[in-house]
Parts: sequence; structure tokens; C-alpha cells
Amino acid sequence: RLQQLEMEHVRAKSEVARLQQQSQADQQRAAAAAAQQQAAAVAAQQQALENRLQRLEIQVQQRPQPAPQTNPAFEARAATLDQERAVAVRNLEAAQAVVRKARREGAAPLAQQVQKNLRTLAMAHAVIDVSVGQDPGDDVVFLLAANPGSPVMPLTKVASGGELARTMLALRLVLSSGPNTLVFDEVDAGIGGEAAVAVAQALALLGKRHQVLVVTHLPQVAAAGHAHIQVSKSVRNGKTYAQAATLGEEERIAEIARMLSGGVAEATALEHARELLRDSHKPDANSQASTKRSRR
Repeated sequence: RLQQLEMEHVRAKSEVARLQQQSQADQQRAAAAAAQQQAAAVAAQQQALENRLQRLEIQVQQRPQPAPQTNPAFEARAATLDQERAVAVRNLEAAQAVVRKARREGAAPLAQQVQKNLRTLAMAHAVIDVSVGQDPGDDVVFLLAANPGSPVMPLTKVASGGELARTMLALRLVLSSGPNTLVFDEVDAGIGGEAAVAVAQALALLGKRHQVLVVTHLPQVAAAGHAHIQVSKSVRNGKTYAQAATLGEEERIAEIARMLSGGVAEATALEHARELLRDSHKPDANSQASTKRSRR
């Protein structure tokens, strides 16, 4: 009897499981059918909207377009402006052609004159070229080869600080116009002796037409100036201070002597400083300085 009850219990569980599976399958089929019906309804609605939009587009296309309204005064003004613009463009092109021709004709002579001056400023093998670009000739580039065998390259890319300053000095010696005040820093970098004298003379010559400020450590250059400003630094209470002072005649002699000797052989340096200042400010200082170097 117990075994019979157990068998009935198993059959009942099996029947319950079958009914549950059947119920789930019925629910899935019902959900799928509902989803299909909903999708069909959405598709039908979308198609209806597309059909309506198409009909509206056809109606818009078939609607007669109003004739464009014209304003005679506006049309006349526009035509006048077009003519004025055409004339202005022709005038601009003519002016560009004149400037372009002048720049290309002047490029080679300018390069030769700058190169000539530059070779007297401790750059004996320098080669300068001036490149004028395509029409309208606005792209002007200065090219430099500072050493033998080097190709000319844009000055702004290959020149050191001293080379750039000396090239600017050589250029300013050629050009008669320019800013009223010129500043040269490191123009005497890496030079001395006769080259330093040549740079000093060139700066003095330039100083006749401009106000020239030069940062220098060379006594030859300092002596050529009309005024001498000494810049010094000091430390007070743990802070660094810089000051600039215009030197008087005797102070200037002492400073140039210090630049010449560094504090060694002061008497000889002082005499040399006086002589350097005298020679630098004589009317024919260039020729006399050259004669003195030849005698020595």
C-alpha cells in the first residue's frame, strides 16, 4: 500500500511539472503574439506617417512659387560696388607687381652690402642671401651661412645670438631708416682684437643716426660709446639688487681699465684706457686706430 502511494505521488508531481511547462509555453506564445501585434501596429502607423509626409511634399512642390521681388535701387548699388571692387583689385595687383619687382631687384644688392659689412665684423666667411617668395613677394627671408661649406639657411634658424646681433648691425649699417633706438646684446660675443675694434667702429657709425644701446664686456666697444652705464649687482640682507649708474670721465677710465686688465697692472691699464677713449672719439678715429695697430 505504501509503495502504491509513493508511485501515485511521483505521477502527481510529474503531472504538475507538465502542466507548469505547458502554462509557461502558453504564456510565451501569448506574449510573442502580443509583441507581433504591437510591432505590426507601429509599422502601420509609421507607414501612414510616411505616406502623409510624401503627400505634403508633393503639395509643396506643386504650389506655385511667388515671383522674386527686385529692388532697382539695390541692384544698381550692387552693380556699382562690383565695379568699384574690380577697379580696386586691379589697382592692388598693379601695386603688388611694382613692390614685387622692386623687392626682387633689390634683394641681391642688399645681400651683397650686408655680406660686405658682416665680413668686417669677425665673420670673414659669412654668406648672406635674401629670398623673395612667390607673388606678391610678401615672403622675404634672410639666409645665412656663417661658416665655409655650410648651405645658406634661414637666419632665424641657424644664427647664434652673437651672429644674429652682428647681422642686424650689418643690416642697419646699410639701411638708412629704422627705429630710433636699437639694442644690441652679445654683438661682440666670441671676438676680440681688431674684430672688436671693427664692431665698435660700426656701432659708433650707427650711433650717428640712431640711439644705440649695447650690452658689452669688451673695452673697445665700451670706449666707443658716447656714454657709459655700469650695471652691477649687490646682495643686501639676503636679497640681490641690480643698479645702473652713468659713469663720469674718471669713473669711465677706471672701468675701462678694469675691463682691460681685470685689476692687474693698473697704472698701465689706466693709461691704455685713456688712450683708447681718446682714439675712439677723434673725428678720424678709424684711420688713426688702424695706423696705431700697424705701428704696434
